[in-house]
Amino acid sequence: MSVLTERFVEQALALPLGDRGALMRVASLCSDPEATPSEIALEAARDEAFSALLLKIANSTWSASRRPIADLTHAVIRIG
Repeated sequence: MSVLTERFVEQALALPLGDRGALMRVASLCSDPEATPSEIALEAARDEAFSALLLKIANSTWSASRRPIADLTHAVIRIG
């Protein structure tokens, strides 16, 4: 696991208790080669704190996005 992935997982696990099932489903979808960014975003949207974290990462200097990302599907695509 890369350092970035490890930090992302640590931040996700430190989030206030929300829909932990959604996080587990997102993790499962991320390992499914057939899953689409839209499916991942739909599951991520079930947890507000996790959604906010995805948007924060997608808009961070790490992603080098020139335009702000406000949509979870685009955030998933940007993060990979």
